[in-house]
Amino acid sequence: MIMRLSLFVVMALLLSADHSVARDRKRPTIQITLPTSMATYTTTAVQLLIGGTARDNVGVITVTWRNTRGGSGTAEGTTSWFAMVPLQAGTNEITCTAVDAAQHTRTDVLTVSVMSPPPPPGPITLEWSYDGTTGDVFQIERCTITPETCPMGPLTSVGLVERQWIDTAVAAESDYCYRLAVVTQGQLGAYSNTLCSP
Repeated sequence: MIMRLSLFVVMALLLSADHSVARDRKRPTIQITLPTSMATYTTTAVQLLIGGTARDNVGVITVTWRNTRGGSGTAEGTTSWFAMVPLQAGTNEITCTAVDAAQHTRTDVLTVSVMSPPPPPGPITLEWSYDGTTGDVFQIERCTITPETCPMGPLTSVGLVERQWIDTAVAAESDYCYRLAVVTQGQLGAYSNTLCSP
């Protein structure tokens, strides 16, 4: 009798669980909240942490993600979940899906635009002409433009036969002005015109 009673209890519990799933006709809900709750997001990153919440009247069993540019996986957590998603340059449509015990699903989509990072600052090439025959070197001067002023200072010297020089020590966020003069026996001659970037 005890064995039969135990078996009946187990069967009753199993049947009860099955009926619970069978009665679950509601789809889960899911919302992306990280990095934004908006439908679109722009970044220069090569991967992005995405997270959010999911709810169901019985229970969420898993949350998955898929990127139209490649890659898919299962998020960590269920009611509160997150996933690190690799990105490609251009438009990445990331679909996150909540699944409940009855295999009902609901999705939320985040469209991520990956912009190429700005290129590193390129060198500035100076070119000039000189018809004179006297002098020892050209002295090149430079200043960094600010809202108030642009104080010139010696930058480098190059031989009198040179007609070009490349400045590689530049910053992307700065603009510069240049001028040069001929130095003869240590004496600085007249300055050229001033040219500024960009």
